Amino acid sequence: MLITAAPIPSAARRITAVAVAETKLLLRNRTALTTALLMAPVLVGTIGAVTLGRLDGQASSSFGVDRIAELLIFGTLFVLLYNLTTIFVARREDGQFQRMATGLVTPWGALIAAALPSVAVLLGQLVMGSAVAFTMFGLPAFPNPIVATLAVLGSACVGVSFAAVCSSFTKSTEAAQYTTIAPLMLLLPGTLPGLPEAADFVAKLTPLRAASDLFSLGLGGTSSLGAASSWGTAAGPLLVLAAWAVALTALARARMQFQRRR
Repeated sequence: MLITAAPIPSAARRITAVAVAETKLLLRNRTALTTALLMAPVLVGTIGAVTLGRLDGQASSSFGVDRIAELLIFGTLFVLLYNLTTIFVARREDGQFQRMATGLVTPWGALIAAALPSVAVLLGQLVMGSAVAFTMFGLPAFPNPIVATLAVLGSACVGVSFAAVCSSFTKSTEAAQYTTIAPLMLLLPGTLPGLPEAADFVAKLTPLRAASDLFSLGLGGTSSLGAASSWGTAAGPLLVLAAWAVALTALARARMQFQRRR
């Protein structure tokens, strides 16, 4: 009787299988998941209720786009950077990354799988927040959804890579609330409005400011620009975001630790 070896699943299938297991772990904590998903529409709806009636026309549409861009910023910082730092540290310290190294999924594949549910939560926040913003503010027709998609993908890459870097010098999940303060303070100020001209120039070189500008552009925050014109305006922030994503990915590959530190 001829015995044939079972086919080895592809890397994508192996990562997907681990991601499904990670998603099941996330779904067990329904309170945290519900809070994370509902936070976005609640925040947008609350701000909308306060400002409803004070804005009209294009001002209202631009205001709605700005609120969704803020969701992308805060989601990248807290859903990805902070949350994934704690997850990566937990997976390292409980030996999961080491166990993966002896199986069909590499540690890097396990890291990607662990990040996918959090990225899905970020996407869920953006979709639900956009639905509320569209209802309350009447968003303009999206002139370039590709630019908006690139902004989200770039933000996700920055958030996941930065979390991997932070986890490399974070000894425990409890310490993550301290080790992520510096990155948060580094990234957040660049997204604040009303900065002086010199500070605003520097802010445009930060990843989340670039992502926010791209996202707003793609969603029609500058409605006078069509799809063709928006690509020219998007070139600068797109290069900044891509440069940060490449640099942080390289740094994560150099610094990430998969073995227990305790």
